[in-house]
Amino acid sequence: MHAIQMRNFGPPLEVLEFIELPEPSVPAADEVLVGVEFAPINMNDLYLIEGVFPIRPTVPSVVGNEGVGRILAVGKDVGDLRVGDRVLIPLYAFSWRERMVLPAKGLFPLPAGADPRQLSMLGINPPTAALLLREYVDLQPGDWVAQNAANSGVGRSVIAIAKARGLRTINFVRRAELIAELKAAGGDIVLVDEAGALDEVRQAVGDGRVPLGIDGVAGGATATIAGALTQGGRCHLRADEWPAGHDQSNGSDRQAGGREGLFPELSGVRAEDPRGCARECATRRVRCDPHSCRGDLSALCLP
Repeated sequence: MHAIQMRNFGPPLEVLEFIELPEPSVPAADEVLVGVEFAPINMNDLYLIEGVFPIRPTVPSVVGNEGVGRILAVGKDVGDLRVGDRVLIPLYAFSWRERMVLPAKGLFPLPAGADPRQLSMLGINPPTAALLLREYVDLQPGDWVAQNAANSGVGRSVIAIAKARGLRTINFVRRAELIAELKAAGGDIVLVDEAGALDEVRQAVGDGRVPLGIDGVAGGATATIAGALTQGGRCHLRADEWPAGHDQSNGSDRQAGGREGLFPELSGVRAEDPRGCARECATRRVRCDPHSCRGDLSALCLP
């Protein structure tokens, strides 16, 4: 069968190769054989291949951190899954291959009518966004959430899930051409992170409550997020797109101040692939917009 592996760590275009692998074995007890349908190319795929991600497989290694596929065969004692069910590929199972044997534990059938290309991206970004909106601040309908890197996979998921919950979003980006696109995706306020942006936020929000900020950039951008918060707000630094060596706590972070000299609580979070949250996102068919902070988030379908 076909697969994509890296010979060594390095630039993806230099170290990836298209190879033939032996067919996987017949699934044993509590295992399933899955035919991979789609596996997205995410930022952490590129970081892993470059060797700057915490996960470092022994090379050479097949790669691919997310995906979706259909069950082709089941082993003994598999009770809740059937041949033909569509399931998420577990995180970091190295999905850029045609078929693979997986433990049945933790797998669950996905909605039959959902777009498999969208489902393939459910493993990391939507659950991370859902947890950020659910676990750290008691958000009420009408509240505002401020975030940067709003055009990333997590950022777009925050916009979609927030809107479904009756929340409003303040979204900072680095390029003006993204403003119309993110407003069309449901962002309530979309601004370039530059001088004067906070004045626009404060005018638009008025007396509204902004209890949560989500920072995926760090550095001076943290101060912008903190400045958008109201008294008692919390700024969470998410780590899903920081490669190894990224300075997450430089001096400008510590200088972050909220409105009128208030100093919000700063904390960090790394939330990836919580199974219950992925199940919830799949059940509700939360749409993963097929873009990332570098442009198009492509889906790889091995022939």
